[in-house]
Amino acid sequence: MTTIKEFKNKHFHDTCFILGNGPSLKQANQYFWNITYTFGTNRCYLLDGFTPNYYVCVNPLILEQYHDEIAELKNIKFIPKHVKFENKNGEVIRIDTSEGMPGFYSPEEAMWEGHTVTYVCLQLAYYMGFRTVILDGVDHYYGQVMRPNLEVIATGPDEHHFSPEYFSDGARWNLPDLARSEIAYSLAKKAYEADGRRIYNESEHSALEIFDIEYTGARVSAIVSAYKAKDYLQGCLEDLSNQDEPTEIIVVCQEGSEEEKIARKYKQAVDIYTTPDIPGIYTAWNIGIKHASGKYITNANTDDRHHPKAYKLMADILDRSAEHTSELQSQNTIS
Repeated sequence: MTTIKEFKNKHFHDTCFILGNGPSLKQANQYFWNITYTFGTNRCYLLDGFTPNYYVCVNPLILEQYHDEIAELKNIKFIPKHVKFENKNGEVIRIDTSEGMPGFYSPEEAMWEGHTVTYVCLQLAYYMGFRTVILDGVDHYYGQVMRPNLEVIATGPDEHHFSPEYFSDGARWNLPDLARSEIAYSLAKKAYEADGRRIYNESEHSALEIFDIEYTGARVSAIVSAYKAKDYLQGCLEDLSNQDEPTEIIVVCQEGSEEEKIARKYKQAVDIYTTPDIPGIYTAWNIGIKHASGKYITNANTDDRHHPKAYKLMADILDRSAEHTSELQSQNTIS
């Protein structure tokens, strides 16, 4: 039986998305979810065409009412030990969420639920080693909430989640406790930043202001597939480090190879990921993409050389293109 301990630092220095269930999730760009790792929560499976790598649910009402739907999910699920749950597909990892005091604990021990499943996801992501976490669909707004944590019965379509069927027509659910969840979020931010990690909230129109609203790391991630390329790799790394645009350099190479030795001795910071054999070029690139955290991703062949302004010029053009597209969409909406 798989335990939480097997996930410690499994995704060291990787990037992941933690998906909330707010209305803005419908407008999110799913492309980036598909090329990295994702955590989904509660009834995230109502989002057509998408299955997260990791599913997390700690609310007994949800696990009780939607047990059969959750049990059929074909991914890795994190479910509290104290809740009865009979799995049918995928794999279940039992976690202890009995901690009652605010804190940022290791999932090997008890965790604090923090009045929001998103906080549990943040603890799990930290334990797994993720360096950058991006929140999407975490709107943090439910209208006027008079009695936080109160169990209520839903009537009519759901206006506060991405699907009108999320909590509707007699479903039982707990009103959110936004104030206490903000305490938990503040603790998560402190823990991440103390270790040189970051949490960003890219949710559209989010009322959650604790985290930076936009990922501000490298705009460009350059993926170097370095197999049988020892004569070119040094020059490639020098070329990339001399770009005017600060670039995240990711080298994918064979374990124990000359290429790995060159990359590890290089004076500039390089993220290195090794494979036991020599895969195809697309497999190597996909490994690099999984670890990339930049806004834009490019392949950098070891025998390529660039003008020092190349990446900056291309990133600027892409930024302007995105702004122009946004303006056109706005005009079309207005008209």
